[in-house]
Amino acid sequence: MSAVAKAAGRSTPRPRRSRGPTAATVIEGFLAAHPAAVTVFMAHHMQCPGCVMAQFDTIAEAALVYGIPVPLLLAELDAALAAERLAAERRAAAHPPTDPTPEPQP
Repeated sequence: MSAVAKAAGRSTPRPRRSRGPTAATVIEGFLAAHPAAVTVFMAHHMQCPGCVMAQFDTIAEAALVYGIPVPLLLAELDAALAAERLAAERRAAAHPPTDPTPEPQP
């Protein structure tokens, strides 16, 4: 158990929450996991989606090539992920899962 968890009085640590992309995040894997982020790259006229180098390049490297400040690009990608999560939550709320167990017949 971590010192933070002990100080907070928790007996078990909280599960780690994804913090979004970092400057060291490889573009291809990130876009595969978060297709909505393609719009951020396209808004900056970045050709990363579909580029053969996306499997090697990090977000920081691409930002450098295109002359975009890394903190700005990361903030925009974080916003795209937040919008993606919100859309998924709204879809889930609009279409709650149904119970697949059939009701007994009389």
